[in-house]
Amino acid sequence: DTPDPLEGVIERDPATGEPTGLLLEMGAFLRERLGRTRSPGDFEKDVSSLGRTLLSYGVTSVQDAGPHNGISQWETFASLKRHQAFGPRITMMAGAGKLNEFTQAGLGWNSGDKTLRLGHAKIMLGMTTGNLYPAPGDLEQLAQTALDAGFPFAIHVIEQEALAAALDLPQLTLAPSESCGRTATYGSWMARRRNRLEHCAECPPTLMQRLASKGSTVVTQPGFIYWRGDNYLNRVESRLLPHLYDTAGFFRNNIPLAFSSDSPVIDPSPWPGIFAAVTRQTRGGSHLPSSDGFPCPSADGLQGVSLGQALNAYTLGGAQAEGLELVEGMIRPGMVADLAVLSGPLDSEQPASILQLRSGLTIVGGKVLWRDGTV
Repeated sequence: DTPDPLEGVIERDPATGEPTGLLLEMGAFLRERLGRTRSPGDFEKDVSSLGRTLLSYGVTSVQDAGPHNGISQWETFASLKRHQAFGPRITMMAGAGKLNEFTQAGLGWNSGDKTLRLGHAKIMLGMTTGNLYPAPGDLEQLAQTALDAGFPFAIHVIEQEALAAALDLPQLTLAPSESCGRTATYGSWMARRRNRLEHCAECPPTLMQRLASKGSTVVTQPGFIYWRGDNYLNRVESRLLPHLYDTAGFFRNNIPLAFSSDSPVIDPSPWPGIFAAVTRQTRGGSHLPSSDGFPCPSADGLQGVSLGQALNAYTLGGAQAEGLELVEGMIRPGMVADLAVLSGPLDSEQPASILQLRSGLTIVGGKVLWRDGTV
């Protein structure tokens, strides 16, 4: 008899009404009821292990995009950083419904320091319940509230219906209130505000054209092609397959682009994502068709973007998505010394070798945090 939460669905047997065990978009609902499930010591140990795994992949910065992040999550991250339990830099998004918690604590977009920073306001928009949630009027209110508080926003859009609604949003191309300025200090750094769209998993040509006209940053996850592509081939309509995680289409249309993992939904390693962006090849060895109309696979075995484009989207693209391209995302004088020395060469002629890459040496802020598997 438990009613569905507003943003989620408890799947039920249509004949009996009994729950099947499948819960959709109900992470926050369950978290509120379960409370703490691990001791603080075990939690810190697990997070530290995750940090070492990320460093071993060569990841020096992460963005936590939790839509329900509030001051409690911020304080947890701050504690982890004080205890040096997590090596990569962290940008934590603020839940769009929790902005008052941050403003009352004197925190705003770009608050923090060079190891922990407060990022975009996260807005969830989807069709999980069968209808668009939140409704257009409520979505506009959430976006305007974020802008008025000085936060750029990041909207979660998976389905093409959700993407169309986000593109209808008048605030999408607006900066936060001019009284807050277009830049903000990040420690001694300056950051640039840009609104962004997360995922854009389904982007057919009509929406791609509209998206290109908006100039908003897209943060998408080509790793899903590798990890989930065989399932897509079996379950997704064939006409939509070329437009799933269409990284080549985003580049062709000059859409500002960053790649991410969406971990823990899939593994946080960037290398399967880079491999899939270049080849559109699944874990099982099949290929998703490309939106450019070329055969699958093409004569050179490649199907998506170039290796250079994929690397850029995971490095400089990521920095641009959070507004920090003046200090992060490239190796050159004046940038922070965040870099990884890889275990092997990057070879576009042998794309399968990309899957085996790891970091032999990971440096954050000039400090070696990972060396051949040893912290």
